[in-house]
Amino acid sequence: MITPEQILNAKILIIEDDKASRVLLKNILLTAGFSHIRCLPNATRFTKVYRSYFPDLLLLDVSLPKINGFDVMNRLRREYPEDYLPIIIISSDSNDVHLRALSAGAKDFIAKPYDRSKVILRCRNLIETNLLHNAVKGQNKNLSLIVQERTAELHQSRLDVIRRLGYAAEFRDTDTGDHIIRMSRYCEELARSLGLNDEE
Repeated sequence: MITPEQILNAKILIIEDDKASRVLLKNILLTAGFSHIRCLPNATRFTKVYRSYFPDLLLLDVSLPKINGFDVMNRLRREYPEDYLPIIIISSDSNDVHLRALSAGAKDFIAKPYDRSKVILRCRNLIETNLLHNAVKGQNKNLSLIVQERTAELHQSRLDVIRRLGYAAEFRDTDTGDHIIRMSRYCEELARSLGLNDEE
């Protein structure tokens, strides 16, 4: 479960070229209790900043100079194809822009002029979704490691059973036991002559 503290401690990156809009948005988030907010006036350095900061939420203006918001989303989708990208676009209230942005990978949008309550709620909701997604991803990774460990243990236990059966046959009948040992050594020599390593 995601706690309110985790949401408020989330890292937020704002890319907005209009200074007044950028400052207003940052202040709305600060007064709501968010403490880790970074701002960029354009997207020229966003790739480097995104990699080092790795935000839990990206507030992205679509009409940026040089590199616009759609270019940013395309780059992020190419660079992080497996990741959940927590992007809220900032734009004027236009259905066409919103639909295009949502199709390009944005998860939500904030219209200008800002409605303080909507900004806070949409940011909280997307941060929570992203944190939950990352938690599930981490659990899946842990489960995968556990499955690999159990598979290796099972393989080792099978080899142990085969060895014990060989020892049992050896104690019961020395001719059969010696034959099993001889055959295992022949197999080893054949494998080495084929160029197989110790593990193989």
